[in-house]
Amino acid sequence: MDSSTSSSDHQSDLQHMPRHDVFSFGVSAEMDTINLPTYRDVLKHYFFLSDAAKNRNEMFSYRKFTFNVTDKLIFLIWSQLRIELLDRKHIITKLNRLLEKYKREIQRKGRPTYRKFVESTAKVFFIGTCQCSLEVNTCNCGKIPQHLKEFMFDQHNSRNLCLPEYNEYVSEIITTTIEKTATNPEDNSYEPTPSELEVNIDMQSVWVPVEEESKRGNYTQRYDAFNFAMFCDRFGIPDRQSSCLATALFKDINLKDNRGNPVVMDIFKVAREKMKAREVISRRRYDGSTVIAFSYDGRKNDSLTHEKIEEKWHPQIVKEPQLVVLREPGESLIGYINLKGETAEIKSKQLCEFFDAKNLSLTDLIGIGSDGENTNTGVDNGVIRKMEIRLQKPLHWFICLLHFNELPLRHLYDTLEKSVTKGPRALTGGLIEKLNECEKYQVQ
Repeated sequence: MDSSTSSSDHQSDLQHMPRHDVFSFGVSAEMDTINLPTYRDVLKHYFFLSDAAKNRNEMFSYRKFTFNVTDKLIFLIWSQLRIELLDRKHIITKLNRLLEKYKREIQRKGRPTYRKFVESTAKVFFIGTCQCSLEVNTCNCGKIPQHLKEFMFDQHNSRNLCLPEYNEYVSEIITTTIEKTATNPEDNSYEPTPSELEVNIDMQSVWVPVEEESKRGNYTQRYDAFNFAMFCDRFGIPDRQSSCLATALFKDINLKDNRGNPVVMDIFKVAREKMKAREVISRRRYDGSTVIAFSYDGRKNDSLTHEKIEEKWHPQIVKEPQLVVLREPGESLIGYINLKGETAEIKSKQLCEFFDAKNLSLTDLIGIGSDGENTNTGVDNGVIRKMEIRLQKPLHWFICLLHFNELPLRHLYDTLEKSVTKGPRALTGGLIEKLNECEKYQVQ
C-alpha cells in the first residue's frame, strides 16, 4: 500500500470521531476519585484518552476506550460506596449510548437542543441498580444504605461532600458503634456490657433496643469465599444476586457452622470478598520463574553430527525432530527441545523435563498453544491432554487456525489453479490471472 492510500485511510478512520467542544465541556481531564463522576466528567475522560493516543500517533476509536473507562468507574470510584451496581454489560451499553448521543448532538451545535444536552451532562453518571429519583428525594427502595443517602443526595445536587470524607465518616461509624465481641464459641463466661447491646446493624441508623432479641449471637464463624467472589466479579453478577445464590446453595447442601446455625452470606460479605479478590489479583505479578502460557511448534531441522568410521570422525548432516518453545504472551523464546520421538507421550514428557531443567514453574499455567495436528489436539492422547493429566488441571487450548486450515486449503488451491508450469513461475494459472481484475467483478 502506498503512502497516499495509508494517509487517506488514517483520515477516514478519524472522521467518525466526535470533536471536542472545549468551550462547552472544558479542557480534557482524567476522572478523579474525589467526587462521583458526572456525564461531563466521563466525556472529558474520553477526550483525555484520545489526546493521549494522538500524542503517541496511535489509531484509536472512542469505543476502544470504553473498557478502560468501565474499569475505572467500577473498581476505583463506585466500589468505594459498596452498593449494588449494574453488571458490566449494561455499563458498557450506557457508555456507548452516551457517545452516540454526543456524536449526534455535536452536529447540532448552536441549537437549543445542544445547549439542553450540555446542561444535562452535569448530572451524576449513576451506575447503581436503584431506580429512585435521587436528585429530588432520597432512596426509598432500600438498595442504598441509610448512611449513604445524604451523601448521594449531595452528589446529585450541591456536591459539597467528597468520597475521602465519606470513607472517613464510615470508618468512624464502624469503630464507634461496633464493639469487640467474643470470638470463642465455647466461652460461656462472656457477658456483654450495656454499650455493647446497641449495635449498628448493616451500618444503618436502626438501633436495636436492649429488649429486642438479636438473631446474631456472640460468635460468628468466619470464612473466605475468594473463588466465589472472583467468578461473580468476572461474570458481572451484582452483590444482591450473589448473596442470594450463595445462601441458597448453603441451604441446599445443609451447610451449618460449628454451633449448628445455618450459614448466611449477606451483600456486604459479598462486597468485602470482591474487594479482597480484586486486591489480590491486582497485586499478583508473575516473575521470570513462572509461565502463564506457552506455545510450541515442531519441525525436522538439519543437524550437524560427527560419525566415527574406522577411528576417524566424519561430519554428517542428519534430520532431527525438534520443538521450539515460546513464552506467551509476547512470543519470547525459551529454548529448543531435541525430541527422542514424535508421539504425544514423548513430547509431553520432554516438555515437562525441559521446564524442570529451566527452573520454570507450571503451577500458574493457564493455556498451551500449538498447531492443529492430531498429535497435539487429540482428545484422549494429544500432547495438550497429556499435559492436563500431568498437571492435574484443565488448560486453555490455543490452536492456530492458520495451521488448522493450511493443508485443506492448499490442496483445494492446487486443484483449482491447475498450473502447468513449475518452479519460480508456477503461479500462472487461471486464479492468478483473475486476481488482477477481481475489483471489477460484481458481488452477487
